[in-house]
Amino acid sequence: MTMQEPAEITLLFSTPVAKMHLKELDVISAASKLIVDNLTSFNYEELKQQNACTTNDNLHLRLEYQKLQRLIDNQARQFFDDYLGLDSSKVTMTCMWSNIQQNSFRHNTHQHPNSFYSGVVYLNIPTGDNIDPGNIFFIDPRYSKNMIVADYSKQNPLSDREWWYEPVTGMMLLFPSWLEHGTRICRIPKNQYRISLSFNYVLTSCSAQTMKFNLN
Repeated sequence: MTMQEPAEITLLFSTPVAKMHLKELDVISAASKLIVDNLTSFNYEELKQQNACTTNDNLHLRLEYQKLQRLIDNQARQFFDDYLGLDSSKVTMTCMWSNIQQNSFRHNTHQHPNSFYSGVVYLNIPTGDNIDPGNIFFIDPRYSKNMIVADYSKQNPLSDREWWYEPVTGMMLLFPSWLEHGTRICRIPKNQYRISLSFNYVLTSCSAQTMKFNLN
């Protein structure tokens, strides 16, 4: 029997999700402490009632978060330049906010409207025995894929309907804003916080015919 050459596989219309780790844990720890220290009475009431609260979305404009914002921006711009082939000077961050969660909370599936790319950095993820950090999951946007549901022999992004990441302190994810995502229920000690920082980027200019705009 003649040996056949291996098939050439092309991943058409791929959806990129970038994962990186910020090494400046001192900056991350300082930001995490700032967020908790600056929670308002309203935030604490939300925590008490819902086991979660959200800060204002202007943290990227506040001086005390500038070191962290620059770290995020450097990583994001490298991704835009090197992987998307996009001039990162045509992209800008429009908002940055923090989600503070306690035991048994989850985020429902959602998108980030009016944005180009979005991301999250994990500022504080409790560790230890019997802890579930609340994995973030992404849903395959190709709904027609559900026409055939097969029993695959191994887990991989080509066959799974969902894909998840286990958060750790310092991990950063970057993804298209239209990609649906959410988090599983976190199981952490009642006196600890799961703290994440989310952000959005938008395009500031585009020269494509019939879609031109310039926000610079």
